[in-house]
Amino acid sequence: RAAAGTGHLQPRGEPRDAHGDRVAVDSVSPRVRGAKEFDWLVTPRVSGRVVLPPVEYPHFNPASRRYVLARSDPLDLEVEAAPLARLDTAASVERLALRPVYRGPLGAPLHAHPGVWFLALAAPLPAIAGAVRRRRSARSAAVVTAAERLAMLGDDQSAREVRRCFVAALAERLRLDAGVFTRSGAVERALRRSGVTRPLAAEGERFLRALDAAAFGNDAHPVEAGMAPATARRLYTAIDAEALERWELGPSTIAGLTLVLSLGVVTGAFATSAIDREDFSRASQAYAASSFVESADGFERLALRQPRAPDAWANFGTAAWAASDTAGAIAGWQRALRLEPGAGDMRTRLAAVQLERAGSPGAVPVVGVTPLALAALVLWLVACAVAATAPARRSLPRALAITSAAAAVAFAAFGVAVDERLAADDLVVVRNGTSLHRSPAIGARRDARVETGEVAEAAGREGGWTHVRLDRERAGWIPTSALVSIARAAPRAD
Repeated sequence: RAAAGTGHLQPRGEPRDAHGDRVAVDSVSPRVRGAKEFDWLVTPRVSGRVVLPPVEYPHFNPASRRYVLARSDPLDLEVEAAPLARLDTAASVERLALRPVYRGPLGAPLHAHPGVWFLALAAPLPAIAGAVRRRRSARSAAVVTAAERLAMLGDDQSAREVRRCFVAALAERLRLDAGVFTRSGAVERALRRSGVTRPLAAEGERFLRALDAAAFGNDAHPVEAGMAPATARRLYTAIDAEALERWELGPSTIAGLTLVLSLGVVTGAFATSAIDREDFSRASQAYAASSFVESADGFERLALRQPRAPDAWANFGTAAWAASDTAGAIAGWQRALRLEPGAGDMRTRLAAVQLERAGSPGAVPVVGVTPLALAALVLWLVACAVAATAPARRSLPRALAITSAAAAVAFAAFGVAVDERLAADDLVVVRNGTSLHRSPAIGARRDARVETGEVAEAAGREGGWTHVRLDRERAGWIPTSALVSIARAAPRAD
């Protein structure tokens, strides 16, 4: 009789051959004799009656000088339901608790939001614009603006000089090219697009055409003598007051965008649907009824459909554990913990079944990517805001901006490394305990032993074999069918 999910460990300290099988040699008798004992680790997946088929072993008989076939008798076993022991040992454990609430899939991480990248790229623009303005101001400190020249016009100026100053002031204020002032009605339309009221825009158009006739025409002066400079100054002052200001991206705008973006990330952290909640509840009921295989299948389907749902992966691992699937349990718990590195329940369960060290392939970072990305973004915005608002010749603000920018780059680089570690694109779980092969072949020599549930790094593939690396400097080939990937799963429809 055997219990589902239980097994045994091979004894230590006995003579073994190159394949790890126990051997006993009798060197006392005249003819060298011996025996060889093979061990198979049997882990039933379901309870009930099971018949183990006979095992055949071809070998050479030196007495008869020919190859013979040794054959064992079939073994009839009655398997009883039992919880899975850690790494297939005979120790029993209590049924683990499921996560009772389904929160849905996690939202996209902070660094995956397009708005974050837009904000990070737009943040330096105010500082760049300020540097350009300061450089232009330094170069043109002695240059008088067009509006100032218009204000300094005397009353005895000619219509041609008044027109030149008036047109230059409007072009400078509204960013208009010279061709606008040569077309009839174009100035009025430009003023209206800039926010100037219709009567003022029409008056500005009429005044400019009167200046054109006075400056370039042969008729009598259409503008009252001595009134043109005063009228030009009055109209420009009114237009300057009504025209809209140009939009610029300043520190206050950046702060507002950051607040809106943060609220969007927080409110979109989890999203649930009625179908997902129903499937989660059905799989939980199956687990409560001790239908562990059915429960594990239900949680797995939900997790594959919503690969960013940590609760589905966590419960899949728990149900797989109860269904005697060690590799599936560890894969589910690993995926759940890599989605939520701060989940204490997943760390506790993985620590109970794995002896992972800090540098082991299965070790999960204690911090996620989003806190690191948020810290990098905040430091970058601080650096850009200080650079945009602080005086150019102050050394302390400049040092603060440089330090914040350097810290932001360091956090971003660390976040990239953590993201690659959490993705686990090259990590696998050993499905069944086996020995590492030195080459990708069934008859190859074997080295170190690999236990069920160990996490390994897949370093390469050849045919149906995968070269893996584990802790304690173990490396070798394992059949790919004996491995379960824990990489980020892609969404899959049922």
